Amino acid sequence: MEGDPALLRAFRGHRDGVTSVEFCGGGARPGTAAASPGEPRLVTGSLDGSVMVWHTQQHVRAFRYIGHGSAVNAVAYDANHNLVASASSDKTVRLWRPTAEGRSTVLKAHTAAVRCCAFAPSGRLLATASDDKSVKVWSVPQQSFLCSLTGHTNWVRSCGLSPDARLAVSGGDDHSVRVWDLETRATLHQFDEPEGSVHVTRFHPDGSCIATGGSDGTVKLWDLRAGRLVQYYEAHQGAVTGLSFHPSGSFLLSSSLDGTLKVLDLAEGTVFYTLHGHEGPALGVAFSATGVQFASAGADKSVLVWQTNFDAALATAVEGVAARCSGARGGDKAVAAKQQPAPWRPNGHRSCTAGPDASKAPGTRPKTAPAHQPAAGSDSIAAVRPSCRQLQDGSHAAFESASLNGGELPSGVADVLQTLVTSLDALTQTVAAMEERLTIQEDRGRRMELALAQLHAERQHMQQAAAPAAVQLAVDVETAAEVLPAVQRAAAAGEGLV
Repeated sequence: MEGDPALLRAFRGHRDGVTSVEFCGGGARPGTAAASPGEPRLVTGSLDGSVMVWHTQQHVRAFRYIGHGSAVNAVAYDANHNLVASASSDKTVRLWRPTAEGRSTVLKAHTAAVRCCAFAPSGRLLATASDDKSVKVWSVPQQSFLCSLTGHTNWVRSCGLSPDARLAVSGGDDHSVRVWDLETRATLHQFDEPEGSVHVTRFHPDGSCIATGGSDGTVKLWDLRAGRLVQYYEAHQGAVTGLSFHPSGSFLLSSSLDGTLKVLDLAEGTVFYTLHGHEGPALGVAFSATGVQFASAGADKSVLVWQTNFDAALATAVEGVAARCSGARGGDKAVAAKQQPAPWRPNGHRSCTAGPDASKAPGTRPKTAPAHQPAAGSDSIAAVRPSCRQLQDGSHAAFESASLNGGELPSGVADVLQTLVTSLDALTQTVAAMEERLTIQEDRGRRMELALAQLHAERQHMQQAAAPAAVQLAVDVETAAEVLPAVQRAAAAGEGLV
């Protein structure tokens, strides 16, 4: 229904699970991957070792960048320098210019797989986290190493930089979250997670708090000024794999190995939506810079782009978003609620299509609480299950026939629409098959190019190796030509004596 998230398109091109997704932008330039002004693009990393840049609106093939020797675990985008960063299990970080050539610079400092990379909003700094138990900070303009943050006792899975680039956050398999002062390289805060590893860490857009996602499926918000936990969500049935704040700071998006996406309303303290779209684990999420769209990456090799829609609520929502990090107790919120207008709720529930829990109405805002007192609200599920996967063919998402007949359309019109949906689904599958075949042909061509290049290199090597012998042979021939007359004269003189 209106106001609910809607699937716009799906992209397929990676040959293995898509581990990370980020929105990127920029003006159009000849020979670059930059889209027209205002058009969002996507950058993705995959277990297949490639990085891809996608146009979300134009009918342009995605750019595929090959350079890493192993899986790409994370990608990030810096609009200030128009750079894409990728972190890989090959122990390197690459900085890519999103052009057709796909040139990159390699950053080497880690001694184990790099799990995460994150730019500061200013674009001056890049942070990377690794299985070598360290977080490293780099200068983006100089593309050089600055410092290393050490203190974790196990793999570091996530890192991030504050909006003012003064703080860094990291989390890992030592069950701890650390907040660092970049000037002194000291730990300002350490939050322990006894229930599991910390897989994701993110700074709030205003820098006042951080969000963390763990292997136990929980999402938590920590107030950096008070140094304590202020919100706690038992959001997922599997490990949290991705987090992204809405630009307004009012919503938090999460992805999980349980295959779902969750939209958390931070002002109300509730799970706003549960979205289903991937066939398998969801491995990453990201809001666009405007918050109008968000994207998700999955182990099913697909990237889904969604229309947010629910952010229209910001126009009439209560001005109480600061409660996400205020640490106010439930009683305090009850008093405050009497002095404020009722919070916005779209039609009293959150559902897009029929689902097992779609009829549940959202609960009231839970109390903000410490970890031992979970503040998990009513989970109102919006089961958005696409019936087809869209590619870059300009088509829109098609939903199940129930959503077509759910309104007051005449049955004949609904039948026609369903026929169109079926035809569109078949067309989409055909395009997907063609795309896969084209990718296979591209791979064959690339392998042939590599083989020819190798043959050319071997030929040059043989020529270079044979050159000294040829020169020596020429010298020997020339010497022999000079000596031969003397030998002949000596031989003739010898015959005369005989």
